[in-house]
This record gives sequence, C-alpha cells and structure tokens, in this order.
Amino acid sequence: MRGTTGGKVLLVGWLFAGDSLAQTDQDAGGASSSPTDAGVSGSQPLPGLPLLPVIEASPEPKPVAAARGKKGKDRTHKSTLVEPLWEQQNRLQSVAQRYVQLLFAQRFDEALLLQEEVGGRRPDLPGLRTAILTALGVHGAATRIEQGLTTFTGAELTTFYFLVTLNDKTDLGVRVALDHWGNVSGAGIGADLVAAARKRYDRSDGVRPKTALSLPFAGEWTASNATLGPGNGHYLNANQRFAIDFGVTEEGEGGKRRSHRDKGTKNLDYLAYGRDILAPADGLVVQAVDGVPDNVPGQVDVYFRLGNTLVLSFENGEYAVLSHLLPGSLRVRQGDRVQRGQVIAKCGNSGNSTAPHLHFQLNDGPLMSYASTLPAYFRQVKRNGVRTADVLPQSGDRLESAVSQGP
Repeated sequence: MRGTTGGKVLLVGWLFAGDSLAQTDQDAGGASSSPTDAGVSGSQPLPGLPLLPVIEASPEPKPVAAARGKKGKDRTHKSTLVEPLWEQQNRLQSVAQRYVQLLFAQRFDEALLLQEEVGGRRPDLPGLRTAILTALGVHGAATRIEQGLTTFTGAELTTFYFLVTLNDKTDLGVRVALDHWGNVSGAGIGADLVAAARKRYDRSDGVRPKTALSLPFAGEWTASNATLGPGNGHYLNANQRFAIDFGVTEEGEGGKRRSHRDKGTKNLDYLAYGRDILAPADGLVVQAVDGVPDNVPGQVDVYFRLGNTLVLSFENGEYAVLSHLLPGSLRVRQGDRVQRGQVIAKCGNSGNSTAPHLHFQLNDGPLMSYASTLPAYFRQVKRNGVRTADVLPQSGDRLESAVSQGP
C-alpha cells in the first residue's frame, strides 16, 4: 500500500528476513518473512540497467581547529598495518552498496548471488522484486542512491541504510543486513526506513572536547582509520565516527612501512603487540573488561567486538574507550583512579581485530551503544617528526609524544 509523508508518495510496508531482525520488523508493524529459497522464478527477466553510484548522505565535515599540518599533503595511504583492517571493515559496506545498486538496476539474478546459497538467513528476493518493480512503475526509475548510517544488530549482523530517490522525487528507504561473512541476510524497503536512512551521527562534528588528551602510548605509533570520509571503516558506524586505530610500523623494503616482522602469522610478529598502553588523562575507571582471548592474526571475534577494554571517565561528561587489549594485562579495575601517563594495560589483538593494535575513541557517554564519539585532539605531539601543540590524527600520521609521559 502507499501513504504520504511530507507531500511525497511513499511505498509503505517492507520485507525483512532473519532471526533477530524478523522480530524487529514485527515490532514496527511490518511483515517479516521466513527464509525461503530466494529466486525470481515465475516472472520474465528484465534487461539490466546501469548501476547508479552510491553517494554520501552529507558532505565530509571539517572539524574546527583540525591542525592538519602542512597543506597539500594527503595522508590517506594505507600501511601493511591497516590494509587487513580496512578490508575487514569496508568489505561489508561494499557488498551492501552493490546489492542496492543491483536491486534498483533490476538486475535481480546478480543480486541473488550476494545472498547465502544454502541455509542461513536470506531476504525474500521475489517479494523485494515485486515491491521494487511496483515502486518503479508508480514513481519512475531510481535517480539517486545515498548511504545513511551503519548499525550493528546482535553479534553477527551489520545493517546499512540507504535513501533511494525515484524519478518523481519520491524517497524510498532501504535497509540491508549482512552477516560477518559477507552474505546478505536481510533486506527491506519502505517509508518507515526513510528517517533511519537520513539519520546522521554528526552531532559532534566541529565539537571541541574539554579534555586535553595525551597520546595513550610511548614511542612512535601510526594512526589509521582516522581520516573522515566513507572510505574509513569507522566513519559511517553509528558509534565510532571519530575512532582511531593506533599501531606500530617501521620502514621496510622499498620505503614501504610494515607493522610486523617475519610473516605476520603470529601476534608476537607485530610491533605493537605487548606494548604499554597509557592513561591519556587523569580519570576514573568506569568499565574494565578482561579475559577475552587474543585472535590469531587475520581472524576476528564477532561476539566480543571490543575485546578487552577499559573505559575511563574524565568526570566532565567525556569518556575514553581503549580496546583490543592483551588479555590479563589490565593493571586497573572498575573504581580505580588513574593519572595521565600511567600504564594501564598492554596492546593486544582481542575482539573485532585482525592484527594487534589499539582502538581509541573519545565519547560523550560511558556506553558505546548510546554514546556519540567526539573528535580526539592530542596535545604536545610530534607529528611525522614535527612538533605540534594540538593534533587531530589522520590516517597515516606517525605520532609520538613531545613531552614526558610519566604520571
């Protein structure tokens, strides 16, 4: 059926398949579908159309006082440290984008190939096909596809929201869920999804935090997954927009930097593994998680995404999250007070991590599920060898403290 929102005609009612997601659909008043042998039999295939590009829902924000250093130097390159992390975090986004592109190009047989072939959770592709063709018949072809936010649903599913604009300016919300292995596990379209597709976790863009942070490590480390934009795996995640991954790299053959020695098949091969992690400011430990085993490099733990983690309150409404720590290395527990520069744990490879590194972010609340991230500015830092009073790290920056880190 159809309804109106804001003067636009929208398709109401949507389809979604999947265990935990089916309950969500029922709560929203939609129709949930059970896993079926997805296919497009019983209808004549239509000629495929060219794929529309997927664009960002809003321009890349420019936080105030970013202190980017010398102009004209792009630091978005990837080292051997970040390559597996980028692949892990961005591959699901790429699959979701292509799935939506194929659906609205009426290339349903190709979309079917992105779903799990045997068992598991799958969208009702014939139902989606009927709904999409009905919408296109009423409102005209798709002219624009925007990606909205990204969320986690349970341990294994990541959900992506899109806004598709049709020829008569009608907006259609689209939701695509993927399992950890990259299979499309559920999909839905409808008016109820428009608000979610448009929602942005950008309320902290341009905010200047109150906490003066010191780097949470000694020596030189390299930042990755930090530059704002859809190419950064953190950026479209609802709760990690300004997160930074820190690792240790060294100069390798041909001037390329590498994060490990030997083959990198063991955690001990990695330069960051076992290094001390420091408190970035005076604060109170409000969460301490330990006992999550390290991963074998290249594998991830989807059930304990943050791995071993410390959350520090700076008692001004701001909190630091330090994750993927070495099991058994935490030197503090909930309720302890810490001083700037104090050793609080060691770098590990636990949680949603393919290689040893430190995940760091500054939040406006203690719980990741509800908090918004804040731009993390670090004081008195040597950035690529140049002393800088204030740094908002970008991917590829090599950073070390320019002052003593002792408590």
